[in-house]
Amino acid sequence: MQESRVETSPEEAKIYRARNLDEKLSLQQQNAILRNNVKELQGQLQDAYKRIAELNTTINLAVEIQNEKQMELDI
Repeated sequence: MQESRVETSPEEAKIYRARNLDEKLSLQQQNAILRNNVKELQGQLQDAYKRIAELNTTINLAVEIQNEKQMELDI
């Protein structure tokens, strides 16, 4: 009986396919695939850094507004 495989993420699917293709691909082809994967991950990481910066800005503005309202109530 063959075990069915459920991929939980696109990255897992890539890894699964890469493992099955390892024997069929040359080292140069494997290297190209891995370089592409690294490039994609670096892009995702940069996007995450940008999003973190946006969220930090939003949080800082919210804190400033809250502090201003608190100061108004104190007066």
